[in-house]
Amino acid sequence: MPAKFLARFLNTFLNTFLATLLAILLAACGGESAAPLASATRTAPASVTALTPPSAPVDAEALAARLYLAYLGRPAEPAGLAYHANAIRQAGLPDAPAALLERYRSDSQARRVLENLVASAEARTLAPDDAAALVSAYRQLFNRDPDPDGAAYWNTLLASSVITRAELPLVLLGSAHPLDLALFERKVAVAQAFTAALATPVQLAAYQGSAAGTAVREVLAGVDANTDLQATQRLVEAALARLATVPVFSQVEAIVQ
Repeated sequence: MPAKFLARFLNTFLNTFLATLLAILLAACGGESAAPLASATRTAPASVTALTPPSAPVDAEALAARLYLAYLGRPAEPAGLAYHANAIRQAGLPDAPAALLERYRSDSQARRVLENLVASAEARTLAPDDAAALVSAYRQLFNRDPDPDGAAYWNTLLASSVITRAELPLVLLGSAHPLDLALFERKVAVAQAFTAALATPVQLAAYQGSAAGTAVREVLAGVDANTDLQATQRLVEAALARLATVPVFSQVEAIVQ
């Protein structure tokens, strides 16, 4: 009996030892054991919905008014505002300067919208070269000239084609001081109010040509940090009054009446 018991014990031990050794050898060779361990890694759910709020739609008319100021330095005429607002909606343009700059650099439809303004005869007259384009951009956006260091910096970027004239206003807005941005927004408010105030056929017909644009730009140059709602109304009235002094105004008035 003891001999049989010992034989049975040795047989069981040997089988267990051999099975364990085989498993170790298989694992070392990249094989799998008969009962692999369960993975400790948890898989993510099949779908997770991010609770991000939808972005607000772009005010195409407001963006068009900003682009008119940035590239032409004046309020839009109602027909031009409607045309460019429609182009902005069709292109799906963003209104943030950095995002708009990125779209301009990567999307042909965005480039067409901006270059329609910057390549216009009016813009070329205002800025016949890079140096004039920089000064015009500062005045049109911030009602001031660039400081000497800033002028040297931006002129170098323009001369080396690091940025283009079409990109310049967007780059300036994207890097502007908060006080400059606040003044630009005041100019936008005055420009939008002026466009809305062009109500009569005579005013609509007279607001065209270089003389009318110059007259209204001179009024917009009066926008400053203290321009509030009442001052905005006074500036709009002043712009309309200046428009009435443009020689073409009396000619148009005689034709319409």
